Amino acid sequence: MFNPDRLSAGAAALAMEDPMQPRQPMNTAQRRILVLSLAVIILLAALYFLFFGDSAPISLSRPPASPEPTFATVIEALESLPSPTPSPSPTPSPVPPPTATPAPTRIPPPEVITSLKKGAKGADVVNLQARLIELGYLRPGSNDGDYGSGTEAAVRAFQQANGLKDDGIAGKETQTRLFSDQAVPKPQ
Repeated sequence: MFNPDRLSAGAAALAMEDPMQPRQPMNTAQRRILVLSLAVIILLAALYFLFFGDSAPISLSRPPASPEPTFATVIEALESLPSPTPSPSPTPSPVPPPTATPAPTRIPPPEVITSLKKGAKGADVVNLQARLIELGYLRPGSNDGDYGSGTEAAVRAFQQANGLKDDGIAGKETQTRLFSDQAVPKPQ
């Protein structure tokens, strides 16, 4: 809480002063300090521009005459240009002939075909998913060994494209076609 009794006399006078009242005019000493400060600032600015200014000093004399223009034809100008020295071009290094990329190894069909459906897990599911990836029905990296919704949808799409019953179950007929050379890849 504000208590004016606790302030010094000068601070109390300032605190109680009405902000709408006009201030007192400057006394002579304050005026002299202000004028002297402005004179020093103007002197410093003039010295700065005199020694560090970007433009040339103002001269009251006549500007120097510009040099006489010379005219040359294009041929003369081209002849006066220095000729470039040819640099030796590097000798290309021999490039070995490209080698054929080996064909990916096909995923072998399972020895014993067991019916796989949603919820199945294991190595047989990993092989099934790998073959579906190879044919384009599953995205790469999705062979996690878990026969989930994604694998079921991929099996259905494979079955539809290959004229099989599309039930989403990878039975004997579906797996036989899937691992054969007659398996139809996913249409683009």
